[in-house]
Amino acid sequence: MVLIGGPVVAYLEGMRKLIDAEMILPEFASVGNAAGALAAKGVRRVEMLIRPVSMAAPNWEFYMYSEKGRESFDEYEEAVEHALRLGDETIHKYMKDANMDSDSVKIEVKKDELFMENSNTLIETRIVVLGVAEHAEKDE
Repeated sequence: MVLIGGPVVAYLEGMRKLIDAEMILPEFASVGNAAGALAAKGVRRVEMLIRPVSMAAPNWEFYMYSEKGRESFDEYEEAVEHALRLGDETIHKYMKDANMDSDSVKIEVKKDELFMENSNTLIETRIVVLGVAEHAEKDE
């Protein structure tokens, strides 16, 4: 078991008594969590949900819910296009604000549509846009 993080030295002996496993304390264990936090800053996930305003008229108007709030669209495809654009823009802004090289960002999109059983009536669409910066911070 490899231990990292600032306080692990304080827990090492107690853990050795509780867990029958080899305990490894790397030389720079106290900064391990900080390094992980720094690496994690190059990841951003944006989730959106699209639903018909009314199931009585499921093709007439749609709500798109995001971290920005609720927006209304007349057409389903318009809502989907907006969600994809919002996800992309949000990720690139986050990377720029975090001083990451936005040219190195890989974007992955997952779109799941849920329909009524035995029907082509859309109940909801979940869209997740994930951005990962492949390189470290850009040079100033």
